[in-house]
Amino acid sequence: MIFGMIEQYTEELIFVLFFTVSAMHLDFFVLLSNYFLIFIFVLFRGIGKFLGTSLAATISKAPVKVKKYAAGGLIPQGGIVIGLALLLRQYPEFDSISLLTINLIIGATIMHEIIGPIFAKFALKKSNEI
Repeated sequence: MIFGMIEQYTEELIFVLFFTVSAMHLDFFVLLSNYFLIFIFVLFRGIGKFLGTSLAATISKAPVKVKKYAAGGLIPQGGIVIGLALLLRQYPEFDSISLLTINLIIGATIMHEIIGPIFAKFALKKSNEI
């Protein structure tokens, strides 16, 4: 019982700390001056998800609803990609692109976390999985 409580609150605390530290690297000037690049990244990532799931579903002969709606559940983006972008700061070779990359990833993550649940809910409803 005690370990369950510790595990529950520790996980939430780690997420809060991780995203707080990540947000400390956010530079609004870089973010706003590269909004078009963020939009292009989000757009092409979405296109890639839809084409990839459609191709994989076709190859594996998955049901039509998987082919049509599986990508909607893949749109949300979380902490792994932010953690990888933050790793760039540790290597001096990437100093010229690390600030842009971190802000691009954080900006895209914000957009994905806003639109992702909408796409996921739509996909789940349309595929009758709710």
